[in-house]
Amino acid sequence: MGIKILFTADNHIGISYSSFKKAQQELLNERMESIHTMVEYANKNEINLFVIGGDLFDKTTIQEKKIKEVAEALKKFTGDFVIVIPGNHD
Repeated sequence: MGIKILFTADNHIGISYSSFKKAQQELLNERMESIHTMVEYANKNEINLFVIGGDLFDKTTIQEKKIKEVAEALKKFTGDFVIVIPGNHD
């Protein structure tokens, strides 16, 4: 029996997309949706470890609301552990 690992990095939740005013909200939503999609994939495929290798957030001054939203999404992971390794933006 092996260990299954899902690895992601550089998610940059909270990035501003200030150069893309017309698509800004859609891009912000897609970033968050990608977290939900990865959790669903991990659960469906019986992943043991969900590893985030840095830069989960885009800056250290992220809104508390956004942090809670990400935490709630990651709580839905049914495997053994979520491991968040801080990056230079976190």
